[in-house]
Amino acid sequence: MRILNRRHLVSPWPAHAVWVGRPTPLGNPFVIGRDGSREEVIARYREWLEARIRERDPAVLTAMAGLREDSSLVCACAPEPCHAEAIREAWMKHFRDGIVVRPAYHEDGSIPLDGEVFVFGSNLAGRHGAGAAAEAFDRFGARRGVGEGYMGEPPRHCYAIPTKDERLAVLSLDKIAAAVGRFVEFAASRPELRFFVTRVGCGLAGYRDEQIAPLFAGAPLARCSFPRPWRRYLEPRSMAYAGGGARHAPLPVLRRMTRIAQRLEARGYVLRTGGGNDTDSAFEAGCAKKEVFLPWPGFNGRTSAFDSVSEEALAVASAAHPAFRRLTAEARLLAGRESHRILGADLRTPADFLVCWTPDGAQSEAEIGRETGEAALAIALADRWAVPVFNLARADALERLAALLDVAAG
Repeated sequence: MRILNRRHLVSPWPAHAVWVGRPTPLGNPFVIGRDGSREEVIARYREWLEARIRERDPAVLTAMAGLREDSSLVCACAPEPCHAEAIREAWMKHFRDGIVVRPAYHEDGSIPLDGEVFVFGSNLAGRHGAGAAAEAFDRFGARRGVGEGYMGEPPRHCYAIPTKDERLAVLSLDKIAAAVGRFVEFAASRPELRFFVTRVGCGLAGYRDEQIAPLFAGAPLARCSFPRPWRRYLEPRSMAYAGGGARHAPLPVLRRMTRIAQRLEARGYVLRTGGGNDTDSAFEAGCAKKEVFLPWPGFNGRTSAFDSVSEEALAVASAAHPAFRRLTAEARLLAGRESHRILGADLRTPADFLVCWTPDGAQSEAEIGRETGEAALAIALADRWAVPVFNLARADALERLAALLDVAAG
């Protein structure tokens, strides 16, 4: 990931070049002089960015998720030290594997086969005599007398998370949560490692899956495999989906959208749409439970409880729209509406999936082209947030959607 000075570039910019100056979501809110020296301002930005990521700021996360290993960060500082260096560091630390990742799952009682770190529940006395702890000692490098931390060498290595004290009394949930937090920090610091997490604390310690599994939500999920019973706690569903698409969809597609909406409502899903004609209206015709996000009151002759676009939604849209700064005020509101369609009213509850239609069948940001039309921003946002996209122009869209619904129901 290169850092370039815009004054040294000619138009057009290199492919995957991203402006990270003000007023973009990744711009530095601190000013040299007013807020300190160059070094102090960069240090403050680094702390600010980490806080925004930790608090899941939707605009910052959307912008970071749009970067790639071959992206060029364009600023006005290079070769002087620049906040873009902090962006590059944060992307490498948090986003190399994607913004919203899907962990792998394994059957309880199984063991890693591909060199993953075996993560198990232990006691602070380091007595690894039963259950997963015994397996860790026999096969994965656990050491007697060591009750917490990383042990062994690849591919026979492990990480102990204490769930009992030195006298084998069960630790409180708060103490286990703190130990899991230390594991999360370790996992984040070792991007080359993958982790095989057992049902820590849910065996001899006696805690329930719903008490322990959510503690691991901050782990680098793309590099983890968890017990299958934990899936429902690590991948909570919003039970909402986004529906929409490009204009002038064929009549058979519109009828199919209405039938899809009927069937999804029967399964308990709520529709999120944008109050437009054609595809939006087709989805709405099939259900009563819906969240209609309008760009402004009275849009398209409609009324809705969601009839305004927040500044935060505009910031999210600006992070994903390739020409947001050149849009008219009206077009910006229309773009901001797409932020809510994909991320919900609070911009922190991604839809479980997007069902749409475009002439080109685009289902990812990389596939977006001229024919994608009005659905382009919704598809881009869905892709960045790992929301599955089912484009009805694809012959296998309904089959794949049915498979996802079967997995979710299970």
